[in-house]
Amino acid sequence: MKHWRIILALVVSSCVAVSIDGGNAQIFPSDDLTKAFEGHLEEVTRSNGWAFVSSCWGPEKNEQAILVIPVGTDTGTVTLIQAQKVYNGAGIKIETDGIVIVEGGGGEWSLRRLQFFADKLGAARFELESRTKLRGVLRAKPSNRCPSFE
Repeated sequence: MKHWRIILALVVSSCVAVSIDGGNAQIFPSDDLTKAFEGHLEEVTRSNGWAFVSSCWGPEKNEQAILVIPVGTDTGTVTLIQAQKVYNGAGIKIETDGIVIVEGGGGEWSLRRLQFFADKLGAARFELESRTKLRGVLRAKPSNRCPSFE
């Protein structure tokens, strides 16, 4: 049940965190979204302690995308970050055909962007992270470069 709290926080905050202006996205990192994401990571460390994490940075040097799937589950989150603050995210589920966004994300452009990164990170290298490393994932510098979302 707690898993859905982060999704609800991500949904509500993402509606204000990303706006489209004449076809160009305006991104607004949020302290509330960041706290919700950190709370989700803390919850994972308390309940299981381990998660599979796939992440990348870019295309700008202060941007990141992170996919977190707790060990033993077929659900997780995809989170978009700028300057170590979350600006969008969604709950995901692993299905036969791949990763599907199940909750959150905001409008149509945001959902397409989140699905794009969920697909790319889902096909990339994962690392099994312990409690200690999970707590620092927001500030870690991923080694993989993110593809550009067009």
